[in-house]
Amino acid sequence: MPRNFKEALLFTTLMCSMMVLGMSIWNLFIVGQLSLHHLTIGYIPGFITAFLLDVILVGPIARFILSSFQKPFAGEEEVEDFQDDDEIPTII
Repeated sequence: MPRNFKEALLFTTLMCSMMVLGMSIWNLFIVGQLSLHHLTIGYIPGFITAFLLDVILVGPIARFILSSFQKPFAGEEEVEDFQDDDEIPTII
C-alpha cells in the first residue's frame, strides 16, 4: 500500500496503464483487429478514462470501505490521508 501521495500516484498510474493495456489487447484479439495501430488509438482514451475514474470515483469509495473494517494496529501510524508527504519511509 502506498505511504504518501507520490507512491499513490505512481501505483495508480502503473495499475491503470497495465490494466488498460491488457484489456485492450484482449478485446482487440477477441474482435480480430489486433494491431499496433488499433491498440495505440484505443489506449490513450482508455487510460485517461480509467485514471480519472480511479482517482475521482473508485479510489475514495474503496478507501472508505477499507477504513470501515480495517483499523491500524496499536502503535501504527495512520497513512490514509497522505499528510506526511515529505517524510521518506525508511526500510529496515
